[in-house]
Amino acid sequence: MNNQDTNFTEILYHQPGHLRGVNVIREVDGYLLTGGQDGRICIWDLNLEKELGCIFAHKAAITDIQKLENMDLIISTAWELDLKAWSLTDFSKIERPKAHISSIIGAKPLKGFIITAGRDEQLRKWIIKDGKFKLLSKTKIVTMSQILSLDNRLLISCQEGDKFIFDVESFKEGRAFFIKDSKVVKAIRKASKYLKDFEKKDPYALLFKISRRNGFPAIVSTITEDSIILGHEFGFVSIWKKDNLKISKVFFVHGKHITGLEIINNILYTTSLDSTISMFNIESSKIIKSINLTSKPFSLLKTSNSDFVVGLETGELIIFDTQLEKKGHHKEISLITGTAITPDNLAFALNSGHIVLLDNEDLEITKKQRIHDKNVLGLFYYNNKLISIGEDKRVVILDGDLKIIKEIDFKHKITNPRQIKHYISLTPNHVLDLRKDEIIKGEISQETDDEIERIYPIDFELIKGDIRIKIKNQILQKLEEKELDSLYKGKIVNSLRKLSKAKEKTFYKQQTKNIIISEKLKFSKDK
Repeated sequence: MNNQDTNFTEILYHQPGHLRGVNVIREVDGYLLTGGQDGRICIWDLNLEKELGCIFAHKAAITDIQKLENMDLIISTAWELDLKAWSLTDFSKIERPKAHISSIIGAKPLKGFIITAGRDEQLRKWIIKDGKFKLLSKTKIVTMSQILSLDNRLLISCQEGDKFIFDVESFKEGRAFFIKDSKVVKAIRKASKYLKDFEKKDPYALLFKISRRNGFPAIVSTITEDSIILGHEFGFVSIWKKDNLKISKVFFVHGKHITGLEIINNILYTTSLDSTISMFNIESSKIIKSINLTSKPFSLLKTSNSDFVVGLETGELIIFDTQLEKKGHHKEISLITGTAITPDNLAFALNSGHIVLLDNEDLEITKKQRIHDKNVLGLFYYNNKLISIGEDKRVVILDGDLKIIKEIDFKHKITNPRQIKHYISLTPNHVLDLRKDEIIKGEISQETDDEIERIYPIDFELIKGDIRIKIKNQILQKLEEKELDSLYKGKIVNSLRKLSKAKEKTFYKQQTKNIIISEKLKFSKDK
């Protein structure tokens, strides 16, 4: 919430969670941090019961989040050029625009340095000094696809399948290690007994397809006391000895790319683009249990509570115990596409076709109902009625409880609907007459449009799935004195007053334009 200018009251309604796929999950100081394709970094309690903060960090999909060693900072990267760091004490930002000349695929803190990798085939080493990122050195690595942290070492994986340990201090390639084709063939033969993807397929043909297309690049990794475990494309896992980097085992857990990899007591937990999460016994090389998920999992994390958090393509987050029994589920959120104020509620429309009512006293959801088959293009209020306009070319008139009063089918494509007095523009040549609930030919004059803008007491801003309402206090005061206005009646004025008071009761506070936090969020080991 923000009210820096007394001429305005700003109210923010925040939707906790992600609009699209969850690419990254990290645990930092007892909290879960999730990075999504919507550019958000969400901060949760370990049980996913409450989102405690949200950083609108990037304009593109998040590729990495990391806590810096011995510093109260996290760094974040996305499918864009900028490298950013965020303070865990006051959420101030350190930014290095154009850290690479192509999208950044990841960033890892090691030995006091920050290592970033980009699609420009550049590996770069940075430090933070005097509140700024300083570039120390850079080197070129062809077809680099992933950088993975292994204790105090860095593992580089390339599209050809090359993998090698990189020395961070000298900034030179270290020892390379490779997977033998014969081991992969044996693993395919074993997998064909329990993986339908490989049934009745020639292992040599599969091997040729895998190596010819992409080599054996690693996507994810984990480590044990004596082993490095890598999850690869095409669903297989390789295990390497730490001391000599020799391969000890290769096996297939899935038929598609592995996206997450964790281990507890010789039991491997994996997620894959085949939309499953699995438990795999490394000793017997057999799957213990496999659960079908509602969509593709993009990320997996074992928490300090020994739970497993899975981030899905839809933006959903699911938490499982060690037996893969579901413990919690945070569903995906939909983009808010329109909003209106009624005497009792703040109403908003979603791109899923739903309309949601929030009580103006406390901003709690009181009703949610699907009205359209497609995206809602606009939502308006007039004379005790809500008017919903959908991408399905339907105009739906509802009462205050979302019961349908009238439906109007419209044969033309509706573009950018706006309400001006008693009319809603549907196309440049058609308007909805709100006094008769009929569509007529005509257009709204610029003069009328300018007049409404001058006396309109509310501005709505739809930003990254949230609503920001700006109440113009001076205009509202004039409306209160008149009691009746050509646009609003006294009940609407009372509704705006309730919204202004509701902002003091809300769970979230707006720290800056890009950061929303709860007062309960304290990054400290003594929480």
